[in-house]
Amino acid sequence: MGNYTDILVQATVILVKVGAGLIFLFPQIVLAEGDSNSAHLGTSFGYRPGYLESVKNERRAKPIEMVLIPPKVETEPLTFFGSPLLDDKLTKELQTRYEQDFGRNDTERNYHDISKYTFLDSPGAKSESIQNYNDRQRSFGSFMIKKILEHHVDLFLKSRKEVRPVYQLKDRLSNINLTVKKGYKIHVRYSLSGNSLETRLDNPYEITTKLTLQMGSGFGPSKIERSIFSLEYPWSKTMTYTFYQDLTAPQTTTFIARKKLTRILSALTSFTKSSPVDRANINNTPLENMLLVGLAWTE
Repeated sequence: MGNYTDILVQATVILVKVGAGLIFLFPQIVLAEGDSNSAHLGTSFGYRPGYLESVKNERRAKPIEMVLIPPKVETEPLTFFGSPLLDDKLTKELQTRYEQDFGRNDTERNYHDISKYTFLDSPGAKSESIQNYNDRQRSFGSFMIKKILEHHVDLFLKSRKEVRPVYQLKDRLSNINLTVKKGYKIHVRYSLSGNSLETRLDNPYEITTKLTLQMGSGFGPSKIERSIFSLEYPWSKTMTYTFYQDLTAPQTTTFIARKKLTRILSALTSFTKSSPVDRANINNTPLENMLLVGLAWTE
């Protein structure tokens, strides 16, 4: 019995020593092979991604604390029946309409943005229901689709000899040019897609003068919903002054001075003065008199 007990004790001691040796050696194996097998051997203990096995190379390491957006990859422009979906002229018309509906610059649009997490009558926010705001967005989206379709239909009619007279008739009905006197011309253009009438005056002073009448949805003359008078003067190659007067309620007057600093960066100062209207009408809620100073980034 004594011999059996001694053998059992010796076997237990050997197992303990072997186990202790394995426990000591296994982390060393993991550290030695961490670079290649860290995903497998280091999942429980030992080397882990991001841990330093040695600090010798830490000085030469280039840690990345912020991952920047990768450069935009140039892709082929979208086409519609062989023509670019958007060109410079169409893009400018869409941008002008967007600024008329939602604000003249990004800062103003963000300031008046409607948030579903904020009380609509909180200080600094326009008292406009989310439903009305969504309706305005939906209306602009509908205008975009109709404007793009109208643009490409015009291109198609101009490029086909057999249907070109149709385009020429539409052009004569939609555009009227009058020469008042030397150096002064009046251009009147009717937009089918937006049901709006735009009158522009050319003059020798390089001042862009424009009156825009936006009518109700549909086709043809109808009730004028918004009238906007604007002036734009390029003081220099980098400095532009713009004046907007909204003639419909709520009447607002906006003056913007824009200084181009680089190709994509501009400094702007915007002042908007609003006239009080009937507070009982949710669609004619008074806006604040507002002064905005900041930078505009365009890419």
